[in-house]
Amino acid sequence: MRFAFVAPRRIVLVTVMGCLVVTSSISQADEPLRWKFTAGEKLDYQMTQDMNMSMNAGPSGELATTAGQTMSMTWNVKSVDEKGDALIEQTIKRIHMKMAAPGGQGFDYDTDSEEPAVGMAAMIAPTLEAMTAGKFTFTMSPRGEIRDLKMTDELLAAVKNGPGGEKGAIDQFKAMVSQVALALPEKPPQPGDEWKTTIASSNPTGGNQTVDYTFKYEGTREVDGTTYAVIKPTMKLELANNPMMEMKMKEQQTQGEVLFNLEQGRLHSNSIHQDITLDVVVSGQAMPGTIDQKSEIKLVPTK
Repeated sequence: MRFAFVAPRRIVLVTVMGCLVVTSSISQADEPLRWKFTAGEKLDYQMTQDMNMSMNAGPSGELATTAGQTMSMTWNVKSVDEKGDALIEQTIKRIHMKMAAPGGQGFDYDTDSEEPAVGMAAMIAPTLEAMTAGKFTFTMSPRGEIRDLKMTDELLAAVKNGPGGEKGAIDQFKAMVSQVALALPEKPPQPGDEWKTTIASSNPTGGNQTVDYTFKYEGTREVDGTTYAVIKPTMKLELANNPMMEMKMKEQQTQGEVLFNLEQGRLHSNSIHQDITLDVVVSGQAMPGTIDQKSEIKLVPTK
C-alpha cells in the first residue's frame, strides 16, 4: 500500500516543480532593467559576425559572397556620475576579418598574425591595425544610451581619410558600440512588453544603413545560480543610397535571444540569426538574392 501511495505524491511533486519553473521563467522584472557600472572595472566582449550572400545573375549563374569578422574589445570604466552615467574607454584588442567574393577575390587578415598582409588584406590592414592601437571614449547611460563619442588623435588620423571622413568614422564606431550597449526600456517590463531602438550609419561608398530593433521581454531564467532577463530581438535592415547597387528588401526573418544579467547589470550574450530575401538591382537589372547573417556578442569572463 505504501508504494501505491508514494507514486502519486511523486507525480504531484514533479508537476508542482514544473509549474514553479514555468512561473519563474515568465516572471516580470521587479525593477527597471539597467546597466550598472563601477569606476575601475573592465568588461571584455567578443563580437562575431558571419554573412553569406547569394545572387542569381541569370546567364552568369549564381554569385556568392561570404564574409566574417571576429572582434575582441575591452570596456574600461573610467568614472560614474551620480546619475549612473559612465565614461567608458574602449580598446579593440584583436580583429580577424575574412571575405571570399566572385572571381577569386578575397582576403583573410588577423591583426594578431605575424605574417605580413598581402593582396586585398594589405589595403585594409593599416586601418585595422590603427583600430587595435587606438582608443576612444563614450558616455553611456544606465539605459544603454550612447553619446559624446571621442577618438584619440592617433585613431582619428588613421580612419578619417576613409569613406565618410571624420563624421563617417564616428558614426561607424558609434554603431559598433551600440550593438553591444543593449538599449533598455524605461519601466520594469512584464512578459510580452516590447521596446524599439534604431542604429544608423552612413557611408558614401556603401550607402546608408539603418537597423530597426524590436526587443520583446520574455521573463527571467536562472542559469548556474545567476538570474538573467530573457529578451527576444527582431531586426529590420534597410539599405539606401548605394551608388553601386540598389537592394530592395522583400522578406526578413529573425531568430535570436538576449540574456541580460540582472544583478550585475550588464549584457551577458546577444545572439541573432537573420534571413533576408531581396532583389539586387545593378544597371537596371534585378537579381534575386538572399542574405544569411549571424551575429553573436558575449561577455568574456575576466581571467
